[in-house]
Amino acid sequence: MKTRTLALWTGLAAPLAFGKVDGAERISIENQTFADGELSGPGGGDGNDSGVSGKRRDFTKTTMRTLIGILTLCTCLGAAASANANTTVRVVADEEWLGYMNVFERPENGGGFAFGSPWGTADLRATFSDSALTLAPNTIGDPAPFWYVGGGGPGSPGDKIMAASMYVEPPGGALAGQSVTFAGTVLENTLTEAHEVTVFIKDFAPDYSSFNVTSAPLVNGEFSIILETLDDPARHVQYGFEMVGVNVWATDAEPFGTVRVTAAATDPYSDWIAGFDFAAFDDPDLSAVGDPEGDGMNNRTEFALDGDPVGGAAGGKVRSRVEEVEGEAALLLTFPVRGTPVFGGSPGKTATADQIAYIVEGSDTLADFDQEVTEVTPARSADMPELNSGWTYRTFRLAGPVEGPGSRGAQGFLRVRFPDEP
Repeated sequence: MKTRTLALWTGLAAPLAFGKVDGAERISIENQTFADGELSGPGGGDGNDSGVSGKRRDFTKTTMRTLIGILTLCTCLGAAASANANTTVRVVADEEWLGYMNVFERPENGGGFAFGSPWGTADLRATFSDSALTLAPNTIGDPAPFWYVGGGGPGSPGDKIMAASMYVEPPGGALAGQSVTFAGTVLENTLTEAHEVTVFIKDFAPDYSSFNVTSAPLVNGEFSIILETLDDPARHVQYGFEMVGVNVWATDAEPFGTVRVTAAATDPYSDWIAGFDFAAFDDPDLSAVGDPEGDGMNNRTEFALDGDPVGGAAGGKVRSRVEEVEGEAALLLTFPVRGTPVFGGSPGKTATADQIAYIVEGSDTLADFDQEVTEVTPARSADMPELNSGWTYRTFRLAGPVEGPGSRGAQGFLRVRFPDEP
């Protein structure tokens, strides 16, 4: 199914053109030409045909030297035909949770790998109570000097670094070739600096010899991570948690703390859409894919960007421009994000917050979005409108300077897109 995608083209100071595109993943600009003093394209002069408007715009040579400042913001209003399917997995006790332990020497002993093997989840100290999963530092009951400095017992310091993985691995390539989101809520994290827990999605080769991974540290509040898995049913996709830290004697474990996680329990979108007055509309579609005011941005996108599903006017909350970052001119994209999720991944950056997946991507040609994108902190939001409670501005840049020594070339593009489902 083809879906409509909006493309906002901007130069260094003013919009160049605005028009429809021919699909969610590729903008029809194959016949565009860029030359000193003009920007032209095959589309009609009203800016509504497929392709960029055919209207000519005059530019100074200085502007043309920084044509990389042209940016495309593609807001996906539906599931892209060429995109991976989207699947969200959560912390559910009824799933088949597995355990694996990798054991390492402490850094002062060289940090080498000792061994790895499947362990029962209870032996990892990962247990469910109702819908909440508790993760705790690993304890070893064996008092041998292999495990404890000078032998085990109350007060004995552990002598190994334990990497305990609690995970689900759906069989039969069920998550292959998909955009997989793992989401949940951290109810409490009381761990000390001796241990850290991360949430992960891993996509292993058929023989487990290599893998792609996205991960993030667990902090209090909602979490979500996304991984685009490879389309090979022989691969193994896992999602779960990893606790890393020194082993402790059982009677000494309590002061080291625990982490408690569960599935996200709220529906922020429903609460948000219920806060608007749609009395002026005849049978408005309030679903995530609805567009009551007909401005071309569906309700999911309005929610993602702190928009207004009732009024169609632009709110000025998305900005693209070239700014100086660490001494070099960089192409930036600033936009609102729900909450404060951790963006990860490479070359693009992804995060999910309140069941909205944000995928920020960069390209040299618009054919492949394979260029490195990094986040700029703090966000470059000076003079932008104040956001409503629950959103924060985030800024991303395309890697490489846009001019001067080592510049990235004649053009570059950024986009943020929102799949139908996180």
